[in-house]
Amino acid sequence: MFNSLGNLAVDNAAALLFADFATGHTVHLSGTAVLEWSPDGSDDDESSTGRRVRFHIGSVVDGCGAPRHTSHPVRRPPHRKD
Repeated sequence: MFNSLGNLAVDNAAALLFADFATGHTVHLSGTAVLEWSPDGSDDDESSTGRRVRFHIGSVVDGCGAPRHTSHPVRRPPHRKD
């Protein structure tokens, strides 16, 4: 999601994109994300890291923007040399 979790302290705007490459279907979630800290060993610490990112959905865009996955190699147009 971010290069570092410290980015959330500066700007909490966040987005997630889920793509089904077999069908080309996408779901784009945008909103805000908050870094939450918990004491080590507490019941709230599911991953034993002492932190989690909580994502709050602001909007959802349902679409077909992803390229479809194919088992065939992509063919280059005849005019391209690369």
